[in-house]
Amino acid sequence: AKRNNVTAAFTASDASCVERHRDEFWELLKSGDVDFFFANRAEALAMTNLAVEHKEEAVRLLAKHAELMVMTDGSHGSYLVRDEQLALVPPHWSAMKPVDTCGAGDAFAAGCLYGLLMGEDLRNIGRMGARVASVVISHTGARLSLADAELLMSEPLFSSTVQPPAARSNPSNPLCVVPKSKENPNDPATVDMENKLDFDRRA
Repeated sequence: AKRNNVTAAFTASDASCVERHRDEFWELLKSGDVDFFFANRAEALAMTNLAVEHKEEAVRLLAKHAELMVMTDGSHGSYLVRDEQLALVPPHWSAMKPVDTCGAGDAFAAGCLYGLLMGEDLRNIGRMGARVASVVISHTGARLSLADAELLMSEPLFSSTVQPPAARSNPSNPLCVVPKSKENPNDPATVDMENKLDFDRRA
């Protein structure tokens, strides 16, 4: 990925996997090949050999080796660290009780990645992750339906996107999706997000 200037996001899989392959996980993180690292509390503690009362310390230790570090903590929310700044984001509570938590972590990561692509600040990135996860756990199965996706995109949190700061926009990076500029709508380095979403729906 790095040889082709592609941003890499990595999830810790599960705590037992981390415990079996901790050295390999650390080798990968320290290599600099991971830009965004996602883990739940159990995985982060397994990586750092810290007790639960030191979970914030675990997040900060892992954050030294990634541009963005995200640790989900169930009903306690999530911890996000970027540029040495930490944000604690509460979970998104919906009227419906959780039905099936399978896929919640992946859904959270997906929401965060969307926020990153759209240039959101750290807290909104976490809020987007929490909101997508809340939809996934509200029904059986780990995938969003088209209706779920349309509901999310109709909400102000997702529909009011911002132009990514120049420092974080890298059009040469295949993963960097920059909303089409009103000043230069024909710029080939930009991507029409509406067309992209239509493509995703058809896929």
